[in-house]
Amino acid sequence: ELLPELEKLGFGIVAFACTTCNGMSGALDPKIQQEVIDRDLHKALEPIVQGLADQLERMPKPTIAAINGVCMGGGLEVALGCDLRICVPHARFATPEGKLGIIPGDGGAWLLQRAIGYQRAAEMSFTGEMIDAQTALSYGLVSRVVAPDALMDTARDLAARIAANPGPALRMAKRLLRQAQTSRLDETLQMSAALQALAHHTPEHDQAIADFFAQRG
Repeated sequence: ELLPELEKLGFGIVAFACTTCNGMSGALDPKIQQEVIDRDLHKALEPIVQGLADQLERMPKPTIAAINGVCMGGGLEVALGCDLRICVPHARFATPEGKLGIIPGDGGAWLLQRAIGYQRAAEMSFTGEMIDAQTALSYGLVSRVVAPDALMDTARDLAARIAANPGPALRMAKRLLRQAQTSRLDETLQMSAALQALAHHTPEHDQAIADFFAQRG
């Protein structure tokens, strides 16, 4: 229920702070273990955070995940739903579901390979092993690694720099980038032309052009 409420706000960007993005941590709780065991087949087919990752991926506004700890399982799938991910040096990432005899059921099979490519996603999924922050950076799983005390300031600064741009153009750019992942070039060019025509008729574009010439003159 959080994401629809965030979408109603006037902000141009949404940032998520993840102290730990550990969707598997509940497996350590005996009560949750028993609850999982007692789930019938119908419930087993209802992944807990599947809707959240999907909603994040579909949200028109840019999203940032600031990761300050272990990020694995469902937590990683939620972070993958965000447009940008930054983390600290001690962050760790994994898709350990296979070790428990299950699969990444909340979008990881779709999201992870789009972030880091099929072979690396397959290796992470098949082995269930953790990767460190520098490996995540080299894979493209995160865009930067920053000191722990700079994590939230970095996320806020990045959010502010993005939000300084016209909102309609940001939302159109995100839509275009997301659709381009699964579209042909000609389809992307057609959508680009349509969105560009719309962008030219927004008040934000008019104001940006006026500001540009005012600064030059």
